Amino acid sequence: MSNNILIRDVPESDRPRERLIEVGPQALSNHELIAILIGSGSKGQSAISLATRLLKHFEGLLLLRDASINELTSINGIGVAKAVQLMAALELGKRIHTYKTSDQYVIRSPEDGANFLMEDLRGLKQEHFVALYFLLVVLILLLFILVKCLKKLLNIRLLQSFVLITIHQEILPHQMKMSM
Repeated sequence: MSNNILIRDVPESDRPRERLIEVGPQALSNHELIAILIGSGSKGQSAISLATRLLKHFEGLLLLRDASINELTSINGIGVAKAVQLMAALELGKRIHTYKTSDQYVIRSPEDGANFLMEDLRGLKQEHFVALYFLLVVLILLLFILVKCLKKLLNIRLLQSFVLITIHQEILPHQMKMSM
């Protein structure tokens, strides 16, 4: 759409609000969703053309996501009210995306690990190295230390004798009965 086409000049079935109601938000483009958020255009330009200019200025959603009030209001047609509406919607999107239903996050695959870290790393301007330490590794190390301590505390021969006596008295008689 060119800058001089206003929403009232667009057929109702092609207007962003009506399309959202009819086909759902997933069917709308980014500039149509932003046009709905900002509500109205300014003199001589529709909300859609203003949204398109906004996306072009910030080179897409990624830079728009981190825009400040001053950066948003520097664009002709975006005042404080529209900038605040956009920032609030973007913040809600961030919060929903990072919302976790439980305190524990189960990682069963590399993809799960990537999803766990994605929001924190998204949009960073510099490479970051992140390591995840798993509880299983810690538990194995603790078990290893416990076994070493038990070996020192108990005489290993006494432990071996106890195990052999138990096997001889308990397990072997049951096996003999089963084989008869």
